[in-house]
Amino acid sequence: MSTETEVKYEAGTFEGKAVAKLSALISSNGISTGSATALRRFDPVDRPGDAALEVCSLLDRVGIDASPGTPAYESWSMVLHCLALVRGNHLRAVDVGTALVKANVSEARVRQLLESDRPMLFDLLPPMARRPAPSSQAMDWVPMTRLALSVDTKEQEAQRARLAIAHSFQRALSKAA
Repeated sequence: MSTETEVKYEAGTFEGKAVAKLSALISSNGISTGSATALRRFDPVDRPGDAALEVCSLLDRVGIDASPGTPAYESWSMVLHCLALVRGNHLRAVDVGTALVKANVSEARVRQLLESDRPMLFDLLPPMARRPAPSSQAMDWVPMTRLALSVDTKEQEAQRARLAIAHSFQRALSKAA
């Protein structure tokens, strides 16, 4: 099995399908302007209740069963916040590394992301999401979603997500050079 095969995720995974559905709802007026604004403005870490209705509604609409207060709910809240920041601009065909390189995210910042624990990851994801948004740079949000869902809870899955992001970023850096 090649390294590329080992770190790639299947498009048909639950997370992949959920991210695609959530991004479609956010990008295509599947939610109200007020709901989209609430998702962009709320702080999923310090003030998760500020968009609780929106988060619960969207998770329910795509079939995600995550009870408020659980790590899964917190992770999906962060993913929704980031997707709202980029206005649902998720595209499977644009790997995360290419998007990060085009957004001029430094190797040091990516390293920090890859080495972070849950609290640090949740501090880093929103600013990283804001970087490609102004340039309308779409990216595949599945690896970031997998990392958010697994860091500090399912370490083997978190390692796979980290490897996928690192591999994608290094490949994109090599192509850009």
